[in-house]
Amino acid sequence: MITPDPAADPATAADFVAARAKEPGAAVGAGARADARPGDSAQPAADRLVRCTPADAPALAALRREREQWMQEQGVTQWKLGSLPEERIREQIADGDWFALLIPDGPHAGEIGAAARILDTDPLYWGHTDLHDDPATYTHALMVSPRAAGRGFAARFLAAGRADARSRGAQFQRLDCRDQLLRIYEPLGFVRVGEKEFPADQVGLSGFSGYRVNLMQREA
Repeated sequence: MITPDPAADPATAADFVAARAKEPGAAVGAGARADARPGDSAQPAADRLVRCTPADAPALAALRREREQWMQEQGVTQWKLGSLPEERIREQIADGDWFALLIPDGPHAGEIGAAARILDTDPLYWGHTDLHDDPATYTHALMVSPRAAGRGFAARFLAAGRADARSRGAQFQRLDCRDQLLRIYEPLGFVRVGEKEFPADQVGLSGFSGYRVNLMQREA
């Protein structure tokens, strides 16, 4: 299996932000803008986030398994094997939570290049802080396909989500990440504003307990 270098493209997965589309299959986000902010420069004008449908569940589940397996092989404590089964992905798709950025060209054109679960609120990670009251968009489980590695798909996904978040009146774009990913998101304009720790008897979305993540945000 080809695996991307997380220093070049954070395909090893962190959790990211974007906003909801109104209809399945609808595109959200915007192209490059004159008022682009830090972290937006990698976004081509054609980038749009597409809301996932039930037909995308097998591809999303397969990509998740790829990333989980890669992390296990690399000793990365980010997602536990089997922590997000296809059945749960289908439930989240039904709730309108999954969006994708498709590969626009080349031999894998039309395939999912990056995908993430999109939330309007995030009480599990952010609800214990006063920050949760601020208007923001949240996301979890950003995955970049090995077929799209090295093309900046994570940053492009975030840029498209940022444009949509701003159009919806959100003040912040938020994510949570492990320490090893700070060097990836800080250059994109995200700053650490807190942390969330899961004690040994509480399991987070990663499938791990005794787990701590950094709470990160940037202006939308």
